[in-house]
Amino acid sequence: MFGSYGRLLFPVEDAYYSGDTLEDLGLTYYSHIDPDETVEIVNTLRERAADGQTIFYDIYTDEEKAADPAKEDTGLFFFKGTPGEKLAICNAGGAFAYVGAMQQAGIDTEFHVYSGLGHGFGLGTGTSAEGWINDAVAFWEQQMKK
Repeated sequence: MFGSYGRLLFPVEDAYYSGDTLEDLGLTYYSHIDPDETVEIVNTLRERAADGQTIFYDIYTDEEKAADPAKEDTGLFFFKGTPGEKLAICNAGGAFAYVGAMQQAGIDTEFHVYSGLGHGFGLGTGTSAEGWINDAVAFWEQQMKK
C-alpha cells in the first residue's frame, strides 16, 4: 500500500528512537507519543493512498539516491489540511523550521524554549516553564478573536 516509502513512516535509524512498540516508543525529538492517534494517522494515510492520493513526495531522483545512498531515507509526507487554509511544511522534529514556516506563511506563532527542559514537560510546575499554560491560553484566546 505504501510502496517503497512505507519504511519512512517511522524513524529508519535506531539512534533516533527507543522502544519496540508504539506504547513504548520514544523519539529523540518527541517523547510523548499517543499510540491511538499514531494508528489513526497511519490509517488515514493508508486510506488516502488506497484512494490514489499522493501522500509522499520523493525529494531526490533515483540517480541522486544512487550517487548518495543517504538520500534514500528522505522525502516529505503530505498531511492534508483544510482546503483554502494556510499551511506549513516542516520536517519531523524540526521545531525551528516549523516555526519559521508558520511565520513565513503569515500565521501568528510563538515558540518558547525553557531553560533546563526538553520537549513535553507537563504543566511545568516548579520549573522554568511554570505558567506556560496561562501564556498558551492567552495566545489561543487572542487568536480566536481574529
